[in-house]
Amino acid sequence: MTHIDDYTLQGAYMLERETQCEVLKTKIIEYETQNFMEISRSDEFLNFDVEKLQRILVSDNLNITREEDAYDAIQRWYNYDVPTRQEQLPLLIACLRLTQFNMDFLMTHIQPLPGCELLALRALLWIREPTVRPMINMRLTEPRGSVLQFVVTKQF
Repeated sequence: MTHIDDYTLQGAYMLERETQCEVLKTKIIEYETQNFMEISRSDEFLNFDVEKLQRILVSDNLNITREEDAYDAIQRWYNYDVPTRQEQLPLLIACLRLTQFNMDFLMTHIQPLPGCELLALRALLWIREPTVRPMINMRLTEPRGSVLQFVVTKQF
């Protein structure tokens, strides 16, 4: 995994599918999390199943510079096969740190997505009304470690 490229990653995917090796599966997910921007632009990414994407997207260590990067990747995956993936879209959007988006982004990009209206409204309420946060069921509210690191690095 330390010397992996697109060709060897394809082989790792095939080997993991054939062997169901948990150690290899974990290593691949670590690699995908660390190299998410590159992986999300690959053709293989478009064929990821929703469970695999969820495992990657919920990671606090997802290597992105801003939460919009993860949103863009979800959109690319979703647009590849809209009719089949429409029911799965809310599962992936729920993996985003919705409270890290500004209210305009939530209203124009998240709220119009099929099945994501309630997710957007919860995030909007979380942002606007801090006093009601304990009553709102929001799972992922803290920024990812990589985003925090990018912001701190950028400021200095």
